[in-house]
Amino acid sequence: MTTNPRYKEEKPAFLRSIRVKYSALFIAISVFFIAVVSINFFLISKTEKSLNEVGNKFNPAISAVINADRDLYQAHSAEQHVLYSDNLSQNYAIIYRDYKENAKQALERMNKYRELMRDYPSTLSPLSGFDRQYQTWLVESQKVFDLMKQGNKTAAIRQSEGAATRSFDALRDYFNAAGEKADTISERVSTQSIAEVQSTLTVILVFSALVIALIVAIGLVAPKRMTIALNDLVAQLREMSKGDGDLTKRINSTRQDEIGDVANEFDKFISGLSELIRTIVDESMTVAQGVESLEKGAKHIHDTCSDQLQSIEVIVTAVNEMSYAIREVAENASSTAEDLAGVNRLTEEGANITNNTVTEINQLSEIIEHAAGTISKVSEDSTNITSVLDVIRGIAEQTNLLALNAAIEAARAGEQGKGFAVVADEVRTLASKTQQSTENIQQMIANLQSGVEQAVTSIEQGNETTHSTVTCSNQTLASLGKIASASQRVSDMAIQTATATEEQSKVTDDISSNLTQMSEGTRLNFDTAVENGEIADQTMLSAQRLREAVGGFKLS
Repeated sequence: MTTNPRYKEEKPAFLRSIRVKYSALFIAISVFFIAVVSINFFLISKTEKSLNEVGNKFNPAISAVINADRDLYQAHSAEQHVLYSDNLSQNYAIIYRDYKENAKQALERMNKYRELMRDYPSTLSPLSGFDRQYQTWLVESQKVFDLMKQGNKTAAIRQSEGAATRSFDALRDYFNAAGEKADTISERVSTQSIAEVQSTLTVILVFSALVIALIVAIGLVAPKRMTIALNDLVAQLREMSKGDGDLTKRINSTRQDEIGDVANEFDKFISGLSELIRTIVDESMTVAQGVESLEKGAKHIHDTCSDQLQSIEVIVTAVNEMSYAIREVAENASSTAEDLAGVNRLTEEGANITNNTVTEINQLSEIIEHAAGTISKVSEDSTNITSVLDVIRGIAEQTNLLALNAAIEAARAGEQGKGFAVVADEVRTLASKTQQSTENIQQMIANLQSGVEQAVTSIEQGNETTHSTVTCSNQTLASLGKIASASQRVSDMAIQTATATEEQSKVTDDISSNLTQMSEGTRLNFDTAVENGEIADQTMLSAQRLREAVGGFKLS
């Protein structure tokens, strides 16, 4: 049997599986896409966090400092309004209330700004003197209202244009610095967040491009390699199927996946089939030789029985003459003695011929039994072929199941699974051709078994006929013994012929009856020999058909 070449170091079985390889690839692709989605979620979360900081902290803080500056300016406007009001006595309380309310709101909104920006100390460092400056402005501005309330407008104007305005301008510088600092940090946070997102997206795009390129390369190369391997396997199988029964060819695949397993199992099947066909050829030759010997034996029996019939006819003629002589015994005593001597001689010849016939028939029986055993062994070998075919059919069905699973996986993979679908179709085509070849071989074996059964039946019939012939030959020997005894008694009583004529007549009648039975038995032997010859011819034809059936296979 031809062995397939193997690598020095084989991979583990699960790494050689096509299904494992492609499952691992799809799992890796899935993990990659999960990672991309996770990173995207992370970026979205980070961007959302940055937007929340801008929306929930920076924008409210900037809005608070702008509103605080507006409130401060409105308080300063109230201060200017009180200086030049036409009806101060009526408007003083209203103006002063607006002044106090705006001054309070300016402080509260600045405190809100500082509360929102407490996580960013750099925005609060320029405000370290704000509270002191606020109190300074509040005191200087309050003096303007106090002077106006006292009716000292000139001093109030001088206070407003002097210390109050200077403290107001200094206080506004804090508000402006707070707004600018918040704008700067907000812009920096937004810019940093955008830069991080763009950097991460760039990495994702580059990595995605590499992975997609790798997937495309694998999607183009892997199905192509598998298709090439399947095409090679199909081409080799097609060459073997068109090789006029050449059982010396092997695929000898070096692949370590399911395709290689199919090729190796098919090589094993061809090796087993080659050995079985070789055994059938050898046994068919043995059967042919046995049948040839059987045919020769049958021909010999035919010739022997023909001679025996002729001898019996001579004996019958002699007995008739002896009977006639007995009736004329008184006149032909000497002739009767001579005739009896001839009868004894012919009886001995008949006994010898019958003994030879029995010997030849026994040999023929042994040959027939040997032929029956040989053909029975051929039948058993044919049954073994059927079991081997069942194994191949199981392999073909498993291959078809693998192809169906591959087609399902390809359908699930969508556009990327088109290459898989082509592979699945090729595998299913291979399984179908394997099943068709198995059915053809099984049909040939069925024809072979039918011929063997006919041969066994014919040989068994010949064997039964042979045993019957042996029995008849033994009866012939017994009859010849009786003839010899009777002839001897007639010879002994020749002197008393005159007085024992009636008894000799009865004895002659018995001899005639026995000769008739012997003639019938011999004729039966003759017919049996003819039947054995026909059976031998039929067996020879069966053996010839068997040789022709297996002769189409080329063996190593």
